[in-house]
Amino acid sequence: MAINYIAYDKNGDRVVGTLEAESPEMAQKILWGSNLVVLSLKKQRKPPSLAELMPALFGVKPLDLINFSRELASLLGSGIALLPALSVLHELTEKRALKDAIRSVMRDIEVGLPLSEACTRQQSVFPPFYTRLIQVAEKTGELRKILLDIVEYMERQRALVGKIRKALAYPSIVLTVGLIGAFLLVTVSLPAITGLLAEYQAKMAFTTRLLVSVGSFSQAYGKHVFLITIVLAVLGWLYLRTEQGKKRWDSFILKVPLLGKIVQQSQVTRICSNLTTLLRGGLPTTEALSLSIGAVDSSVFREGLSEVYRQVSTGSSLELAISRQRIFPRLLSQTVAIGEETGALRANLEGLSNFYEQETDRATARLTEMIEPTLIIVVGAVVGFVGVAIVSAIYAIIPQIG
Repeated sequence: MAINYIAYDKNGDRVVGTLEAESPEMAQKILWGSNLVVLSLKKQRKPPSLAELMPALFGVKPLDLINFSRELASLLGSGIALLPALSVLHELTEKRALKDAIRSVMRDIEVGLPLSEACTRQQSVFPPFYTRLIQVAEKTGELRKILLDIVEYMERQRALVGKIRKALAYPSIVLTVGLIGAFLLVTVSLPAITGLLAEYQAKMAFTTRLLVSVGSFSQAYGKHVFLITIVLAVLGWLYLRTEQGKKRWDSFILKVPLLGKIVQQSQVTRICSNLTTLLRGGLPTTEALSLSIGAVDSSVFREGLSEVYRQVSTGSSLELAISRQRIFPRLLSQTVAIGEETGALRANLEGLSNFYEQETDRATARLTEMIEPTLIIVVGAVVGFVGVAIVSAIYAIIPQIG
């Protein structure tokens, strides 16, 4: 951290400056060692960076960390030492948040800290499982291999999330375009035609009267409805950020047909893949479970995995602890049981991860196949209804003009 200090040198002159130190106490020792009499120490307050204010936009994303880890492994494999390799990556990195993190890691290594501890100090960039595997790699001397294992794991997780998002992208676009089209027809085209109907005193069809009523209500109370909607959305968003709200939402999602199955399979895939990577790195089962808890998105599965960790820590077998949690499929506990009996737990978990990844892909494809025609029918019905109302209004005007 940066610490501002005011001190006096041996000649009695006042010295003002900034010092990088782990704590004010460490800064005081350094200054005293430089024959300075410390008058005051104060942590330097920096305005929050864009990465801290908006991590989703400016923070370090999984792809950034994947590229960093792969390039670091490549440089180490070429025979370049750790610190020069980090220096090269610091120069090549364009994202400010990652560049600052690499610089901080380099500074900590220069003063004698190991890479794992230096990464631990950058928790917003390096997740706990990452730093723990780096720590294991430092003990075994297989840093490059562990980095490549991390890259493989993170790429699989990123690909899984990307497939789900891609599957939902097309239906979302269709729904958005349809709603915008209906909104423009109601707010732009219909009022102009309604004015002509009133001028010629033409009789309006039921569909036209219904849309006119909707338009009138929107003009009279549209702002109120919009504000209420915004307030409810913000309150809902804040509630979902609470532990209770997130748990209720996650529980609800798991009960939704087909979508709940996809969520369950994706979470099991993530757990198996994470455990595989950690066990391959040489971590014991209990620690692998502990680190895997933080890698789970669903609060329901996080709670279940926490209970599994608690039971295993108190002497229970992994298979028995998993079988007691109803959220985990029976196949998982059966596979773990075989792995524990044969000593092939890591290999079995890796195979199960591949299986559930394929199942997630198939379930996502089925969901997309169901959503797309449904949305097309719904959007077509809405736009068609508005179109019929407008055409009916036009036909109502024609006799009056004639």
